[in-house]
Amino acid sequence: MKTKSFQNTACKNQTGLFSKNKLYKNNICIILLTFVIISLSCKKEEPVPQNTTIIHVDVTESITTPTTWTANKEWIVDGTVYIDNDLIIEPGTIIRFKKGAELIVGYNESASIKAAGLKDNTIKFTSAAVNPSPGDWRGLHFYDKNSSSASELKYCTIEYAGVNDSKGLINLDNTSIKIENCNLIKSAGYGLLVWSGAKFSSCKNNYISECDDHPIYTDVNAVATIDSSNTILSKDQKGIYIHNYDLTGKVKWFKHESPYIIEFIRFNNNAELTIFQGAELQFNGNGYLEIGYDGYGRLEAVGTVNEPIIFTSSAGSPSSGDWSGIKFYNGTTGNSIINNCIISYAGKDGYAGILLNECGNKVTIKNTKINNSSSCGIYNYYSSPVIQNCIYYNCTGEVCTD
Repeated sequence: MKTKSFQNTACKNQTGLFSKNKLYKNNICIILLTFVIISLSCKKEEPVPQNTTIIHVDVTESITTPTTWTANKEWIVDGTVYIDNDLIIEPGTIIRFKKGAELIVGYNESASIKAAGLKDNTIKFTSAAVNPSPGDWRGLHFYDKNSSSASELKYCTIEYAGVNDSKGLINLDNTSIKIENCNLIKSAGYGLLVWSGAKFSSCKNNYISECDDHPIYTDVNAVATIDSSNTILSKDQKGIYIHNYDLTGKVKWFKHESPYIIEFIRFNNNAELTIFQGAELQFNGNGYLEIGYDGYGRLEAVGTVNEPIIFTSSAGSPSSGDWSGIKFYNGTTGNSIINNCIISYAGKDGYAGILLNECGNKVTIKNTKINNSSSCGIYNYYSSPVIQNCIYYNCTGEVCTD
């Protein structure tokens, strides 16, 4: 019995010892767990390491198969690269151009560029130079095999390209493209160069600035495809230069920050031109608007008191007789109107600010100021226009007749 009693006592003591140890261990665990929790809560979160390696891809050969340029690579164009198939450029992509490099689209084969960036993830076409400057590369060129239904530039920046007197950041030849929400800046030549037969399928909300030459050099029949939502700024008032003269179709010219610079324009094939309030047209020497001479035509130039339409000289220091004037002939169609306009420095070679030559009663002129004509304000030859509330000063005569 004693032995049994001893064993029970021993077991009892061991159980007590075990209980005390267990409590001790539990207390240590709780203390350690509390320390870990506090340490974790106070530890500064370390940034996740990022892969900063940029993959550079040299582009020296023509694109002859459907191709996509992705934003996880930087594309380096070296030399003249022909785009002879469809090229897609992803949002966020950067394309750098070495000295004299260029992309030519649709010259050899049917092709297109679709560079559709996003407002917060744009596409950039820029110089590869460490210290870039205008004229580093030759620009983007679109020719007649360009697929105008597919080619588009949206939310892109095109910079540091152009060649003085011959190239722009973007160049169009007998084709059309869509350009929207783009920045066209820092050109050694033009911003946009639009040759005869070319135009824009859409040209909206673009910013064109810091061009050493005209921000836009364009065919006369492409002017109407340049929307009023564009911001067009020019150095030394070089303006939007219109390089040819045969106007066709029914078109509208909008007001822009930069003036239109014009050699001369003839209305052909029933052309109708509507000029919006606030627009300014500047004419080079021998310049004029000619309506109804070789074909039927109509002019609607209606400004407002606060935003008149201005027809004037492009000379830095204008003087009387710098340009010929606005001429209406017997092919003028009904309801041609000049209202709330200012016509300055015309009358070259004996013409007037406005010439009316056998155009019947098809022209109305009212609320218009004609000044500094080297001839008459209005010259009326066998016509019966409506002339109301016009003001003339520094002209050799007001309304002259023959």
